[in-house]
Amino acid sequence: MPYIARHRFARISPTKAQDVARLIRGRWVDEALHLLQFTHKRAARLIEKVVHSA
Repeated sequence: MPYIARHRFARISPTKAQDVARLIRGRWVDEALHLLQFTHKRAARLIEKVVHSA
């Protein structure tokens, strides 16, 4: 079952966030979190929090 979590009013451009989201789309949660921990972008920290909340 797919889960949906959203981060509203994030102070980052959608293009920058989509670049990081494209890396983890379709992956298992533990693999996605591992990837986000080693991605050195500001959007990765925001998306990591969203994945944890889902």
